[in-house]
Amino acid sequence: MERRSCWANTLPAPIDPRHFIVRTAALYGRKGSRAKGGSFVDRILAKAQAGEPLRVVTDQITSPTYAPDLAAHLVRLAATEKFGLYHLANSGYCSWHEFACAIVELAGLTATVEPIISDQLPLKAKRPPFSALVSVRLLSAGLPPLRHWKEALRDCLAERQQVC
Repeated sequence: MERRSCWANTLPAPIDPRHFIVRTAALYGRKGSRAKGGSFVDRILAKAQAGEPLRVVTDQITSPTYAPDLAAHLVRLAATEKFGLYHLANSGYCSWHEFACAIVELAGLTATVEPIISDQLPLKAKRPPFSALVSVRLLSAGLPPLRHWKEALRDCLAERQQVC
C-alpha cells in the first residue's frame, strides 16, 4: 500500500528557475531599523557623542554592507539574466569591535571602544563567530565586487554630515 502525505495535493507548482536569491550581512544606512533603535552606525555614533560606554564584541566577524551600495548592485544584477544565489556585501570583513572603532575614528570622535566577547552580552540568539560574505559570484554575472566596507563607511559618515 502506497503511503501518501496529506500535503501531497497542496504542494505549490515548481518555482520558476528565473530568480535571484541575495544574501547580505550587517546592513546599515541612513534609515536604520526602528526596532533596533537605528543602524549599528547610528547607535555607535549616538553613544560616542553622549559619552556613554561602548562595549563591542571582538569574536563576531562580519561584512558591513552599506545599503546604497547593496541597492545599486541589486539594480545592476536585476538587469542581467544571470539568475541564482548571490552574496552581496561590501568587500573585506572585520569584527563588530573593529567596525565600531572605525565609525568613531572616521566620525572624528573621541571615545573608548571596549573589546568584549559575545558571552559578556545578554543576546537573545546565539550569533555565528564568522558571518562574512564574499561576493565571488558577481564576477560570473559580469559585475564588479562591491567596494571595501571602510570606503563605504567613510561615504556614509560624510553623507550624514551633509544631511544634518
